Amino acid sequence: MITVLVCMAVGMFMGLKIIPEKYQKINGMLQYVFIAVLIFGMGAGLGSSPTFFADLQNVGLKSLMFAVLPIVFSVICVYILTKNMFKENKP
Repeated sequence: MITVLVCMAVGMFMGLKIIPEKYQKINGMLQYVFIAVLIFGMGAGLGSSPTFFADLQNVGLKSLMFAVLPIVFSVICVYILTKNMFKENKP
């Protein structure tokens, strides 16, 4: 986990201090390409497992909860925060 955080920090530093603004478009395209390669690699790794569908049935409900609960609570938090932050001052 620390490796991921260090890589992110180095990337942020490079983006802010080293890489000029004129390369932002190229940087965005490279990000898109590498994310696509990462997702493809993850899919290939999962698909190569002979027990993938059996494993998916075993952890399906847990995975669904790990996906749905953060989304629901994020929407609730954003709704509450925006409702409170953008209140009109009523006399």
